[in-house]
Amino acid sequence: EHEVWNDKAFVESSHSAADHAFIYSTSFGAHKSVKTLSSARGKAALLFLSSTNLQKRDPKLDEKTNAKVSMIARTPPGSYVDENGNRAWDDKAEPKNTLDLAAAVEMPKTGAAAGTGDAGGDKNAKEGRAIVVGDSDVLADMLIVQDANQVFGYEAMLWLLRDDDKLSAEGIKPDEDVPIRHTRDEDTAWFYVTV
Repeated sequence: EHEVWNDKAFVESSHSAADHAFIYSTSFGAHKSVKTLSSARGKAALLFLSSTNLQKRDPKLDEKTNAKVSMIARTPPGSYVDENGNRAWDDKAEPKNTLDLAAAVEMPKTGAAAGTGDAGGDKNAKEGRAIVVGDSDVLADMLIVQDANQVFGYEAMLWLLRDDDKLSAEGIKPDEDVPIRHTRDEDTAWFYVTV
């Protein structure tokens, strides 16, 4: 697969054209696995060091599995797939658009639990879940220090583990300085110590 590039909306790192592959997403789908990022309404940027574009398969290929695919993270407008690998935009061959970078996949239950009539099916079967991301570095050391990447990793894991009740839409709160409060006696003690 080829890299997704954006020559207008990217993260400056090396101050070279290679940064055009260091993209971000501030647009998220309405899915439980990105509930907090979606509620941030463009104020949280999920970073992708080098990503490929995800595309939904033809629904006819999934008729037997009935897989439900939800696209959960998109690039800024003006992104393109560098089809020929020349690290530059080719006007006619590489159309600019908004591209998908991550997806949540849900597979229905199988066997008797799914109502197929298969007596040998597991009655406690649960649907299958997967998160597919076009960048293997989205949770790497360099990017996980970013708040949005941490939230993405945490909520994706909760969704995969089916801890949906722990997912909240409180939003990303910036780090706040807690005011230091002293009593009158402490202030007096600090005054005499410094004098």
